[in-house]
Amino acid sequence: MLKLKKSSNIKEASFDGHILTVEFHQGRIYQYVGVTQEMCDEWLEADSVGSWFCKNIKNNSDLDYRWVNKPQEDVG
Repeated sequence: MLKLKKSSNIKEASFDGHILTVEFHQGRIYQYVGVTQEMCDEWLEADSVGSWFCKNIKNNSDLDYRWVNKPQEDVG
């Protein structure tokens, strides 16, 4: 588990060397493939975890991502 600063959007994250798994407070979990250790290190130092994530990971067209789960409230 990565030790992130408190975020209003991101609950927790883990990194296995090239896949970043991010769980949001709403319960959704995404995996981002191609993330580097340097990116994670920068993220941990960012003043705003959410803003840095959006700018450098979520909106990074060089990374692939997949939705891992469906939140309980979304399940039919």
